Amino acid sequence: MAENTFLGLQPYAEDDAYRFKGRTEESQELFRLIGRSDFTVCYAESGEGKTSLLNAGVFPLLRENMYFPIAITFTNDDYQVTPDSFDTIIDRCIKDSITEYNEKNKGINVEYRLSSSDFQGLDCQTKLQQELSHYSWWKLRNYKPQTMGLTFTPVFVFDQFEEVFSLPGSAVWTKSFFDWLEEVAADSCPDYIIEKVRSIIGSEATFPVIREEKDFKAVFSLRKEYIGELDYWGMQTHFIPALKDNRYCLKALTYEGAKKVMAQQARFDEAKVEQVLTWFVGEYSSEPERTIAEGLPVIPALLLSVVCDSWEKDIDTFASLGSDTIGQSLSKILERFYLQAIDAVVADQVRLFPDLSPKQCRHDIETTLFALVDANRKRIRTKTTTASLTQVDFDTKYKKVLSDNRIIKVTKIESEDYVEIVHDSLCPVIAAKKEARMAQEAKAREEQRVREQTRKMRKRMILFGVIAAIVIGLMAIFLWQNSRYQMTHESLNLSMRQRDSIQDLMTLVDQQKGKLQEDSALLANHLSHILSDSLLLADKNDSLQQQIIENQKKDKTIERLEALSRMNIEHNVAGKLSERISPDLKDYATNLSISGELNGTDFALLREMIIEGSLRHLDLEKVQIVSGGGVYLSKGSWNYTTKENVIGDYVFYECSRLQSIKLPKLMTSIGSNAFDGCSGLTSIYIPNSVRFIGREVFRSCSGLMSVTIPKSLTSISDCTFQGCSSLTSVTIPKSVRSIGSAAFYGCI
Repeated sequence: MAENTFLGLQPYAEDDAYRFKGRTEESQELFRLIGRSDFTVCYAESGEGKTSLLNAGVFPLLRENMYFPIAITFTNDDYQVTPDSFDTIIDRCIKDSITEYNEKNKGINVEYRLSSSDFQGLDCQTKLQQELSHYSWWKLRNYKPQTMGLTFTPVFVFDQFEEVFSLPGSAVWTKSFFDWLEEVAADSCPDYIIEKVRSIIGSEATFPVIREEKDFKAVFSLRKEYIGELDYWGMQTHFIPALKDNRYCLKALTYEGAKKVMAQQARFDEAKVEQVLTWFVGEYSSEPERTIAEGLPVIPALLLSVVCDSWEKDIDTFASLGSDTIGQSLSKILERFYLQAIDAVVADQVRLFPDLSPKQCRHDIETTLFALVDANRKRIRTKTTTASLTQVDFDTKYKKVLSDNRIIKVTKIESEDYVEIVHDSLCPVIAAKKEARMAQEAKAREEQRVREQTRKMRKRMILFGVIAAIVIGLMAIFLWQNSRYQMTHESLNLSMRQRDSIQDLMTLVDQQKGKLQEDSALLANHLSHILSDSLLLADKNDSLQQQIIENQKKDKTIERLEALSRMNIEHNVAGKLSERISPDLKDYATNLSISGELNGTDFALLREMIIEGSLRHLDLEKVQIVSGGGVYLSKGSWNYTTKENVIGDYVFYECSRLQSIKLPKLMTSIGSNAFDGCSGLTSIYIPNSVRFIGREVFRSCSGLMSVTIPKSLTSISDCTFQGCSSLTSVTIPKSVRSIGSAAFYGCI
């Protein structure tokens, strides 16, 4: 297969650095951050190219500067059971990463060896080093990749780190991992290391010096929406400050950056390139001209890569698109990419395997892909030897061709092949196809069941008709025999001389009559059974109707749960919000709109619904805040309650899962630290009625990207937006006369 310039959904590898364009500044900035701190967090929206930036942008810079990147990859099996220790898993990842590098670079044999001189001069030096090499805390500080007399500083890269929160079977796994991470991050020797050393050197010997400072780096790359989870596990339940202090937010491509990407393919028409990029900017920005002029991030890297890949494969089709149709064509690019890729795979496989029909081939491919997407429309990484894949002969027929067409990627872990969908953005398309097939199969099963039921009913009705005809015939025979019986009696009266013969004949007739009555009774009994079966069939039909009604009730229940997620509470009375919110709403509500009055008791409930429940989006635009009610937060010796038309101090403190909020139109001020630590907050509406905003109101709101200061405000207090690392747009009115110290410290 001829090499393409663009990779579509597939992330760039380190070997693709020569064709990785448009991200030079981002690569250098992330490299600089890695160099200055032990731990670095890189986060972005899904599809902005975090993996490509690391592989093709940062890894080459690391190697040029005597660093050695080591990928830490957890398998689906790893997530199923909480391990006793993560040391074994980390050792496996180090071995796999170095083995992969050596196989790609023949003649260079990198080894992960002891590099320190701990315990030098002790008779038991070798034993101490061997025993302690089983513990990650000591090994990560004393072992390094080495080759040809050169020693490299290891950089452990946890890509797709959001899986640590989303894939384990329980929170126990995640907690255990952060227990391990907190331990290896601490620059103080753990007690179990001290006890192990003491057990070897003896209780009387002088305790040797053990290196405690870290001599390695770690990078954690994850999707933006999981930053709140990282803050919870890294700062609230554990203390790993480096995870909060050194972060890099990867944004979408700028217009010029995207232009550099597309300039790699000389066959792309320049005028058409301008049309494509102009469509992207218009689609994702309400001010396209200013966005281009100021070089702001706007074009999703993933979609641009798919567009370029599709264009490169079909130059003529793209060339024929007019300016009026190009937007419509690009808007469905992912689904079209998927369908075209599947069509190409089917065509290739049918040629290779003549006995394989196109229909069966497509069914096998979709069965394979369905097994790689979970119920939450997330990709999973699994062995190629799992039952769902072996039943379609995945290794022989589909592994290579699906990988070549950039639908899946195959990773070798501990000499075994693991497979996953190439990118999260493809999962909704595959999940939709899976749901459509399941619905179609369910419909076919139901139709088959109805046809079978109808066939059985028709068969029974025919049998019933035949039996009824037989009964009628036998009744006719009985009447005829009875008539003959009467005639016989009349004949007996004609001649007394034939009495003896006639008496014998009458006896015979009586016997026949009795037999006929027995046969009639037997037939009547059969008829009764048939009628009973018919009634049973009717009961089953009633049961079927009842099942249909139950299914309809379930559908209505689902509709109710969906309705519960978006609720509107009107004319609330202060302190009575808990009476207006049912337990179902409290558990399931994600979007909540309120009008009326709220006091401290009500805000305490809202905090509970955000921190412990599912509430993410809050609309208080039509609310009036009143004084009184209960305490909504106790912090130290301070108890906080509401004041008239004021968003109080610390009212949403550490509500890291809150994503958007509209503040009341009647409010006049926002108290200090009101949204401090709301790392998941991305959108907030502040009305023009606000005349004062306190200190540190939006501190550490790392997800907040833009904010408009109300025209009624005359000053911005100290540290108001400190640590808002994603903040790229702030609209400050002319009314603002002063800005406090560190108001925007730590902002991009």
